[in-house]
Amino acid sequence: MITPLALLLILLPPAIVQWRGGRAVLIMVAGLLGLWLFALALWAVAAGIWPFSRAEVVIDSYHVVAQWRYVASLGTVVLFVLAGQFVKERHGAEDRRTTLVLFWLLLFAMAAILSPLTAPSSGLTAILSETGAFVALAGIIGLVHVILLRPALRWIRGSH
Repeated sequence: MITPLALLLILLPPAIVQWRGGRAVLIMVAGLLGLWLFALALWAVAAGIWPFSRAEVVIDSYHVVAQWRYVASLGTVVLFVLAGQFVKERHGAEDRRTTLVLFWLLLFAMAAILSPLTAPSSGLTAILSETGAFVALAGIIGLVHVILLRPALRWIRGSH
């Protein structure tokens, strides 16, 4: 079983980039890198190459795939939003604070969704995962609005 501290693999790369003063796009890329690092650690546990004996590796592979597919689909949406943020930054219309708050909300929600993979299955981890799913949906809707819809509406109105 992977430890709950492994969820820090998701949050650590974007935190370092933000601490160093990186642009919003770079922070979002680092967040996706963090998700990839967590997936790699999860794969290592599921494959049994983590430094544990074979008897301690008890992960339901269907559960791992289902949880990871859900987060991967959210990551795909974030990639499209990331492309929109890149275009916004290139045109000088960066809304950094709102974008980063929504992205961090989304990243914490993705970590919450994956929390049942790090602890024995219980009611608390199930509630945390379900709450994370709703918060992730709110974060995605917010990011799509701030990065894609609001600039498109401004452009349609003619107030570039």
